[in-house]
Amino acid sequence: MAMRCARTAGAAPSGPAIDDIGENRSAAGLVLSRSVGRRAGRLAAISPGVTLEHLGIAVRDADEAVALFGALLGARPYKEEAVAREGVRTIFFGDGGVAGRSPKVELLAVTDPSSPVARFLERRGPGLHHLAFEVESLEASLEKLRAAGFVPTPGEPAAGADGKRVAFIHPRSAGGVLVEIVEARPTVERIDVPVETGTVAVHASGPPDAPALVVLHGMLGSTEMETANVARRWAADFRVLAIDIRGHGASTAVLPLSGEELVADVVTVLDAVDIPRAHVFGFSLGAAIALRAAAHHPTRIHRAAVLGTNVRWVDDEARAITAAMTAALDAPGGRWAKRLGACHGEDRWKDLTARAVAFTRSLPGRPFSDDAMRSITAPVLVIHGDRDRYFELRHAVHLRRTLPDARLWVIPGADHPIRKLDAPMLAREVAAFLRSR
Repeated sequence: MAMRCARTAGAAPSGPAIDDIGENRSAAGLVLSRSVGRRAGRLAAISPGVTLEHLGIAVRDADEAVALFGALLGARPYKEEAVAREGVRTIFFGDGGVAGRSPKVELLAVTDPSSPVARFLERRGPGLHHLAFEVESLEASLEKLRAAGFVPTPGEPAAGADGKRVAFIHPRSAGGVLVEIVEARPTVERIDVPVETGTVAVHASGPPDAPALVVLHGMLGSTEMETANVARRWAADFRVLAIDIRGHGASTAVLPLSGEELVADVVTVLDAVDIPRAHVFGFSLGAAIALRAAAHHPTRIHRAAVLGTNVRWVDDEARAITAAMTAALDAPGGRWAKRLGACHGEDRWKDLTARAVAFTRSLPGRPFSDDAMRSITAPVLVIHGDRDRYFELRHAVHLRRTLPDARLWVIPGADHPIRKLDAPMLAREVAAFLRSR
């Protein structure tokens, strides 16, 4: 449980897909008719696809409460977790997400006397604190709830207990009950694949027998920082293999100064998990890796979707991106530097950034040739924001014209960072393309 958090991925204006990628779908979700009564509108906002995730109960004495609910449910807690942001210790009873066992109950024990739960106990005493409902998309559900007249508590969606993102609806707009909205998340398995200079971390999720989808983030990003929000949405239909590129995130292998090893890592990962062929999605640097993997290993790549990439670098583009990278090195106590340290490790981020600068400065002299692009037999969806701060739209148009089987989707108003895109829309359109024949 948590009620405040730093900014999460925002939404870019949705727009039509260019070429033949299917119908134009609205990212706005459910639109409530103004003629529908207020109560019916509220029910429509919360009911589709929603399940009761857990009951939250505030307790004064954690040991007594554990004994009480242990006797009531005939079970022991399966997990305890401190949520420092909210000043509580959470104790979970139930199935942990496994159907057929005891219902899920979250006990809330105060660790900070100034916390919201402490104030609740002071006013009302022990008892039911909140109801939690699970939804597929937190942002889409909040949009629907606001349209229906519900009022979220101040702050952005947060990282809550039990590894899930959450948001809250104020009791004043929900009949006096605090309602927690919990975003469904797939179980993610960490696989460390050995390579010559360390390991490459793979975050695997989804059914093992589903079509495989490799997901690749951008330079100085990671799965957690950039692609997790879309990768989890594909886990219902694909065996998702989200890779931390060498030197990034949880991967211990050193970032090389050329791209050949990064392309080879895609095949190494597929071999390690015994998958002969996969789809691939890549963002920025990850998109360039995806295209090269499709060119050099055509029997291993089925379909590819690439977002915000450039395979014909010029010096001005390299200077613009490396300036953003070196800003972190010039201000090691700044926000960007702190974010890189948290993502890649305080002992690694400076070396990684220096290597990323050297790597990027070499790109204008190493273009991906048109002949190599014409050799790609896999169908490719090229995605680009028309306000990308780093790469002009002409790069995406060139890919569309040069690749033998390509479709182009331009997202109006979208900048380069994947975090700022509408994740449900992006995931939906990419999945539709990968499933098409």
